[in-house]
Amino acid sequence: MQAFKFFHFLKKATNYAVKVERIDGPGACDFKTEVTAVPAPAAENQKGVELNINVRYEPFTIGDSRAVMKLTSPEGMEYSCLLFGKSLAPQPQGPIKCAPGAKPVGIDFKNPLNEKCEFTVTFDNPNFNLASKLPGPLDPGKVTNLQIKFEAKPDLPNTGRMIVSTKGLPPWIFYLQGE
Repeated sequence: MQAFKFFHFLKKATNYAVKVERIDGPGACDFKTEVTAVPAPAAENQKGVELNINVRYEPFTIGDSRAVMKLTSPEGMEYSCLLFGKSLAPQPQGPIKCAPGAKPVGIDFKNPLNEKCEFTVTFDNPNFNLASKLPGPLDPGKVTNLQIKFEAKPDLPNTGRMIVSTKGLPPWIFYLQGE
């Protein structure tokens, strides 16, 4: 989340309409604002009134993203701001501590894509597994809690990886540590 600051100079109150459009090709925009309009009180002097709007970058794909945010008022005032973002492949996370036989450890996982998607969860060590099945395809932006169990079998290592994957993207890797 980043705040975009601008100034309103009219001696009359107004509302600025907020619109964000992708400019680097077709598809959903990776930038979002919390509001669709910003109310501006009348400026009392030449310094104007400082206003803020929060912009969130939530990329759907790996790579560069560009958009333009336009703020327009009925009186003809217009502000344009170019938005640039760069997303990288998911970075490994962890180690996540798992106690044997105890309550499973939960990890929130969010579908970052702009479409409903099926994810696969695998483990590279049979000492670790999911306490319950995945709920099926995840809706865009939906978060699910992955419950990880550690079985502490003595003939297996107490470290491992949970790998979450979907077609067309690099996997999300979570390092696990049994205690």
